[in-house]
Amino acid sequence: METSEDLPVENSKTVLVVDDSRMARIMITKIIHSHHPEWETLDAKTAEEALQVSEGRSIDIMTLDMNMPGMDGLKLDAEMCKRFPDGTDGQYARDCSRRQAIR
Repeated sequence: METSEDLPVENSKTVLVVDDSRMARIMITKIIHSHHPEWETLDAKTAEEALQVSEGRSIDIMTLDMNMPGMDGLKLDAEMCKRFPDGTDGQYARDCSRRQAIR
């Protein structure tokens, strides 16, 4: 049986969990780690905190609460895409142009 130590580094992902509910962040993180223990998870309780946490990092996946105080999840998604206009920094950024085309 493979353990997380046996998995190649390229299977590792960085997931940013953004939700103003602490319980939701904990539950989402536990679900992610139960399926992908090798993945790194970061969390933020506001969109503004998410922007700070993601600074200088490559984010592959982001879960977003659509209804948060201040900046909501859709605005955060648009802001994150502005940060990575060339789509080279993580899978999340590479998918921005596709999401923008759908809007």
